[in-house]
Amino acid sequence: MVRHVFMAAFKTDATKDQIQKAFDDLKAVKEKIPNVIDVAVGYVVGDKGKLVMTVDFESRADFEAYANHPYHADYLTRASEEYFDPYRFHVVQFEF
Repeated sequence: MVRHVFMAAFKTDATKDQIQKAFDDLKAVKEKIPNVIDVAVGYVVGDKGKLVMTVDFESRADFEAYANHPYHADYLTRASEEYFDPYRFHVVQFEF
């Protein structure tokens, strides 16, 4: 199993609508991209200005397919530029 973890800070001028859109778009990953086992999206505990997302996959190949899928590679990348601070995010993958 592979878990992808994404954490980002919202831009200081992000609106409530943009923040809700971020949550909705990230949660939609499970329906939009094949081979996603599970997705969880929430606020970092104690900091409503930061979001964390985990995505689980059966294999590294499934993760690679996710990373290169148009919904992830194009749409989410462009959309996240609207509301995430590009200098305040972290991404990691690990096997378990």
